Amino acid sequence: MTSRPTHYSSPTYVDDGIIYHCAPNMLAAVPRSASVALSAAILPYILSLANHGLLQAMRDNKGFSKSLQIHAGSVTRAAVAAKLNLPLTDLDVILFAC
Repeated sequence: MTSRPTHYSSPTYVDDGIIYHCAPNMLAAVPRSASVALSAAILPYILSLANHGLLQAMRDNKGFSKSLQIHAGSVTRAAVAAKLNLPLTDLDVILFAC
């Protein structure tokens, strides 16, 4: 392991010419700002889910669809299927089957 925890007063260090920033739980230092930023970042996804349902939200946003790992018992990510020794289902088959 090449990283080690740092502190807010000295959050970076250099090791072998690489600058590391490893301050644990930086968001705890600014909880209100962190909460506002996180809420703003996820709100579009929540609204899309609420307004269109899971499958349509994923059809509309390719980036969002990449977050789906398993749906209705079908594994949609190759790494998950390999790790669990289960068959892989093409996500497009699920998203565009109806």
